Amino acid sequence: MKFFKSIFGNYTSSENVWKNIALYICGFVIVYLSAVALISAIGNGYIILELQAAIEALEKGASYKVMYTKQVQGSFQYIINKLVQVGIVYFLYTRVAKSISLEIEKLRENVVRWDFKNKL
Repeated sequence: MKFFKSIFGNYTSSENVWKNIALYICGFVIVYLSAVALISAIGNGYIILELQAAIEALEKGASYKVMYTKQVQGSFQYIINKLVQVGIVYFLYTRVAKSISLEIEKLRENVVRWDFKNKL
């Protein structure tokens, strides 16, 4: 918890918010690593299939159309990989930012109430 507090510099926040932020970060790191591992495994399977198709195409004297088709499939896989990464980072950012903004609102309400009580 101290690590996350030192990053954001807000030492007056409740421990519950920092625990939620830590859980979000850990959860999304696990999801991110799982997605990358899955995409890598699928990618390795595609690479093996691409090499087999390329060897068959070259042995049969096929045109380069097969080779270009495989390159396009590889490009789509790369785009999907990057979209998954961007989606995870965006979702993580929105959750953490929302948690921090809610905590700041609570702190502001407490300060306003404290000032109002002291003035009376």
